[in-house]
Amino acid sequence: MIDEKSFQTDLFDYLKSHQEPGSSFVDEVADVLSISTDSAYRRMRGDKFMLLPELIKLCEHFEVPINELVEVSNNKLVSFRTQFIEEDGKSIDRLFNSVLSEMNKASNAESGGFIFLINDLNLFQLLQVPELAAFKFYFWQKSGLGSEEMKDRKFNLDELSDGNSEVTRDILKAYLKINTIELFSSDIMSSAMKQIVYYHDMGFIPDRKQAIYLMEKLLELSDHLQYQAETGRKHAFGYSIDPSNGEYLLYYNDLMTVDNIILGEYDEERVSYLTNNLINVMKSTNKAFYDYNKRIVENLIKRSELLSGTSERKRTHVFNNIKSQIKDQVGAL
Repeated sequence: MIDEKSFQTDLFDYLKSHQEPGSSFVDEVADVLSISTDSAYRRMRGDKFMLLPELIKLCEHFEVPINELVEVSNNKLVSFRTQFIEEDGKSIDRLFNSVLSEMNKASNAESGGFIFLINDLNLFQLLQVPELAAFKFYFWQKSGLGSEEMKDRKFNLDELSDGNSEVTRDILKAYLKINTIELFSSDIMSSAMKQIVYYHDMGFIPDRKQAIYLMEKLLELSDHLQYQAETGRKHAFGYSIDPSNGEYLLYYNDLMTVDNIILGEYDEERVSYLTNNLINVMKSTNKAFYDYNKRIVENLIKRSELLSGTSERKRTHVFNNIKSQIKDQVGAL
């Protein structure tokens, strides 16, 4: 049987964890419910039970789905938040701002980091190479969203937009400070390679030189990832190692296909991110879901080969294989 008083205090603790820093939680609750601070305190202590309309108001204000509160006491329920990417440019801006907020929280934490299970290039890798990021966003809008605006538009690097350069720089600056573990396979570049070749064949990248240039950028990104693995530390694309940046541990597993999932652990927060429909990201703060995925990830890591640090022979073999695939695709253009 649920202890109603402790359940309500747990709910307020959860709502407080979603409060913007710098404001008084009790004052915020009192203002949302149009009650005195004394009445707010009584609800927060569980001395007075909340009515459903009050709970709904608080959930709307703190942007917490009401079913997410039930997860506090029921681990069988898992809810997610997402930023739906639409055809308009504003949704991309919202995505970047949301990512920046998450990265800032993680980079400012005293401890923790991220674990990436990836079968494709992730957003942070792409953003370091503007040409590849531009192509991927073009591909997502054209083939993923079926954008009418992109229907007849050809890809042209000469029209490369830099409208999001400031926020993407801030994202990368925060990302580079965060300790990261990545688990990937030799197919990490495959989808990007195939998309470039297919779009060139279909006439969407009419300039063969630009298609080859994108392939060359994939080669450069491969060199970048290899160098990070060698040094065991992140660094900005095209720049030397900064010892203040986060640690980088790269694991290789070519036998097991993994989903694109990111696990974030910083201070007391535990977050799971799942990719959906190419670019949409779903976020869950359910601890049981995080712990379950963490166990699976740790089991995968035990069965994977570490490429970072002293594993020079295996690291060289893996990345030579990846680069060979890219060069073969250049010959297909």
